[in-house]
Amino acid sequence: ANVGGITTKAASNIQGTQFEANEYINVYLFEKSGGTGSTTSYGANGLVVFQTSDASGNMSPSNPSGPLYYPTSGQPVLAYAFYPALSSAPGYDIKNDATSFTVADDQSTPAAYKKSDLMFAKQVETAKSANPISLTFAHQLTKIKVNLTAGSGLTSVTGATIKMLNVKKTIGLTMPTDYSTATDITLGSRSDDTGTTGIQFGTFDAVNGNAIIIVPQTVTKGTKLFEVSYNGGTYSYTLPNGPSDSDVTFDSKKEYTYTLTLTSG
Repeated sequence: ANVGGITTKAASNIQGTQFEANEYINVYLFEKSGGTGSTTSYGANGLVVFQTSDASGNMSPSNPSGPLYYPTSGQPVLAYAFYPALSSAPGYDIKNDATSFTVADDQSTPAAYKKSDLMFAKQVETAKSANPISLTFAHQLTKIKVNLTAGSGLTSVTGATIKMLNVKKTIGLTMPTDYSTATDITLGSRSDDTGTTGIQFGTFDAVNGNAIIIVPQTVTKGTKLFEVSYNGGTYSYTLPNGPSDSDVTFDSKKEYTYTLTLTSG
């Protein structure tokens, strides 16, 4: 398994091009229809929960455990996968059970950040081979990065915290209706769950991250978008609201960077 497209890493280098060790991934495996004899079954509803064994993309099945074999009919194997694992329960059926995905309110830790980074991979057809099956995951949501710098009256912004405000956190999911084609998931409507807490970035220093994951959406111009807390004070950034300004759209599978300068006085 490997990660393609924009990187998931923040300053702490969270899963740039490979998954870290001990991550769980939902993989659905099916024998392509058209063979003769009994169809090979890979776990209940085709679900095999894999766990990464190292930081080089190698995975092994953890539920059900044991070796997996190609169909005796000679038919290819179809595979598609989700990260983070939406369930480790035997028989969990993503097609029928997963209807939405919600990012974490507090993404200041690597674990919470990774749980918010919905990814999908598919390998539509893999013929019998001694070589490993390669699954390349694509990010489905949106990465927001903030570069916070010290302006007039300040020498450092170390210890500052930041939130992204007034953004929806839940998005509907439409799963493939036909496992034999392993088509992409479809992102559906955004829930009206902006709330008042916002989404928390990591602490701004040389170690922790300065990126979060949000669901794709459009934010109305004039909306207060970021709130910075530093040295007992609270500061905010609001989207421009002039006649020539427009609403801001954050698209799926893209990364957006804001550079904010914090000044004293």
